[in-house]
Order: sequence, then C-alpha cells, then structure tokens
Amino acid sequence: MPEDLDHFRDEELTAIVGRRAQSTHAMSVARTAMETLYHRHARPLRSFLAARVNRRADVEDVHQTVWEHIWGHLPSGFDGRNFRAWLYQIARNAAIDHNRKRRPDTRDDLETRPDPHGNSPEAGMAEQALKATLQRCLEKLETALIALVRARLAVLSYSEISQKLSLAPERAHKLYHKAKKQLQTCVEREMS
Repeated sequence: MPEDLDHFRDEELTAIVGRRAQSTHAMSVARTAMETLYHRHARPLRSFLAARVNRRADVEDVHQTVWEHIWGHLPSGFDGRNFRAWLYQIARNAAIDHNRKRRPDTRDDLETRPDPHGNSPEAGMAEQALKATLQRCLEKLETALIALVRARLAVLSYSEISQKLSLAPERAHKLYHKAKKQLQTCVEREMS
C-alpha cells in the first residue's frame, strides 16, 4: 500500500513521480505522489482556468489536459525548482491553445450567446444585464483605477502593476481594493 505523502513538499513529490519507471513499487508511490499534487492544486488551478477558458463547459477538459501534461512531462520537463509556477505556466499555455483552437462562430456574440450554464433565456439575459452594468460602473472609475483593475484581471502581480503604472506596490494594492469597493457599490446600486 502506498505511503501517505501529504507532508512532502511539491518538489519532493515531483521527484518521486519522476522516478516512477524504476519498479512496480515506484510506480505505485508515484501515483500516490501525483494524487497528492492533484489534491493540493486542483481547486485553485480550476479557478485559474475558469478565468481564462472562453467556455465554462470546457474548463474541466482543459484542467484534465494540464494534469495529463504534468504526468507525461514530469520526468524530463520540470527543472525541480518551483512546481506551482511550472504548473500554472502549463495551464496558461493550455488555456491559450484551447481558446485558439475554438474559433469564434460568427453568430457567437454577446447578445446571442446561450447561457453557459444551460439556464433559461431569462437567466442569460440577467447575466448580460449584469455584464452591461459592470461595464458602465467600470467606465465611471478614474482612468488610473480602470488600468489597475484591468491589470489585476490580467493576473499581474502588484509589483508588476506598480512598475507598469509607476506606483508603489502598497499603493497599487490599496487603490485596487478601493476600485473593487467602488465597483461593488455601483453594481449593487444599479441592479437594485
């Protein structure tokens, strides 16, 4: 029976997975190590992909593709330094590849796109109204705050944003949360 590997660091687990071809026991332990990595990272990775994959229905497929890539490339493709960074780089690339392969249909615009949750047309209309409200509220923010919100939505770190916008990282963080609060208040006011 494979041992409990929860106390191992990611980099130790990847080394175990990389040695899986040495014996039957090594393969069994490698599977357990891979499951441990999966359980640690699956939920946040799925959220990361949900923000980047155009269709929500495709998120799980891309998620599975990422983990298949990890399993297949761990012995040779990972340098052993920062597993999480490597995982998210693969996920980012997988999302980009997936979105490129799925060519937009000429009929697939914001007004006619079916609700991604398979809900009624009314639910789709409510989601479109929320998007329109959010866009109006975003336009009401100061120009600097708009750039800051868009940079955060593009998953830039505060240090990257501070360089891009010539702000101290602490100031960027504070302004982002101010903008977020303003957006929330605006959306709540317009939707009520």
